[in-house]
Parts: sequence; C-alpha cells; structure tokens
Amino acid sequence: VLGKEHSKRINTMVMEVIRYGLENNDIMLTGEIGEATSELRKFLFENVYVGSKAKSEEGKAMNCVKQLFYYYMKHQENLPEEFIKRIERWGSEKVVCDYIAGMTDSFAITEYLNIFVPAPWGKIY
Repeated sequence: VLGKEHSKRINTMVMEVIRYGLENNDIMLTGEIGEATSELRKFLFENVYVGSKAKSEEGKAMNCVKQLFYYYMKHQENLPEEFIKRIERWGSEKVVCDYIAGMTDSFAITEYLNIFVPAPWGKIY
C-alpha cells in the first residue's frame, strides 16, 4: 500500500496528508494509508527502535563514542592532519565531534580496540 522503496513510502504518506488537508482543512493520515502507516510504525518500534539487536548494543556504542571523544580531546595530535588544521577555526570539541561523526561503525570499533584494548602478546613481539 505504501510502496516497496523508502522514497515511495514517504511520497505516498506526504501526498495523502496533502490530499486530505486540501479536502478537509486538517492534517492527518486516514483510511488504508493511515492504517498501513500505523502498522509500519508499530513494526519499527517493536523490531528496530526498541527490541532490536542494534538497540541492545546502544549502551556499548555510546560508551565507545564517549571514550573516543575523550581520547581525541586529550590526544589531538592523533587526529588526521586535515582535522588538526580545523581546530583553530572551529574549536577542539566541534572538530573531534565531526571526526567521530564521520566514522563508520566498523572504523569506530577498530579505533576503540586499537586505542584501549591491549594487543595479544603474540602480536606485540
């Protein structure tokens, strides 16, 4: 009903709100599209926002980001050169936040492991 692609679903909902608004001088989703939107919302809350594996890892992810932030605030010399150049203009906090925000999940986890988790002895020698 809403569409198979993300953009199609958004378009369907927006067009329905506009259609209903023009006809009724009110804004809401009704009928089949309203019901489908409610079902989608329910599904997302149950399976993505609240009950998902990703949600259960949220605390760990937040800790990882916080620790990376504190580390790079203390060790700004370890930022990539292009970010170090931005500090004078934008300030350390913003630059460090921008650097971390640009990390993929995999890169952030790898950085965290490299910085905070000791390497096995076999890899040191």
